[in-house]
Amino acid sequence: MINIMKKLVIIMSNYKIKAVIKSEAIFGSGKSKGQINEDSKYDEDGFVYYSGKTLKGMIKKTSNLIIDNCEAFKNFDELKGIYDKLFGKENSKISEKMDFFENSGKIHFSNLEISKEMKNKLLNEFKLTFSEILSAMTNIRNFIKIDNEKGVTAEGSLRNIRTIKENMVFFSDLGELKLEDKEKKFLALVVRNTKNLGMNISKGRGEVKLALLEDGEEFKVTAKEVIK
Repeated sequence: MINIMKKLVIIMSNYKIKAVIKSEAIFGSGKSKGQINEDSKYDEDGFVYYSGKTLKGMIKKTSNLIIDNCEAFKNFDELKGIYDKLFGKENSKISEKMDFFENSGKIHFSNLEISKEMKNKLLNEFKLTFSEILSAMTNIRNFIKIDNEKGVTAEGSLRNIRTIKENMVFFSDLGELKLEDKEKKFLALVVRNTKNLGMNISKGRGEVKLALLEDGEEFKVTAKEVIK
């Protein structure tokens, strides 16, 4: 009996999302600075990051796309239930005051940023300045708009945008969680299938490779294990 109970216990693990930038990304802040028309989000030390709230939105978008294409499968309702547990119910009648406590879902995303270990190394070992850190992580790109009728550059269309360099590695901390096996597999599949982040993704920007990490190791899953 004791052995059976042990098997039923869901062990708490530490979960993170790892993101590798595969093509220059635009993590726009919606703000301009000096000659830069679209600046990135970065902290007081110059480390760029992607908002955890925005990341959650992109992950949820992928989740909905997967579920919408699974209506014909027998575990469709189960997948919807898993979605609600992980991210919270959509269009709930629960009051706004109670929504945060009862309906926000299991998962809360921290900002997507470089690891604390790397931050400490750059700041304390290499003693890089704000400008050096920002320059190491980003490029300034010039974008223009073409007037299709005249076939020339549209007047006043030159824009300078800060982009995140390829091969940068970021992490979002999901914290210590007790996830059921089906929840973990669904989350891993959704994370893996989120292919782009940031602005101008239709133009090849912001291609990323995401993976779900469980206690520091990538948790791998196939679609067949989730969709049945």
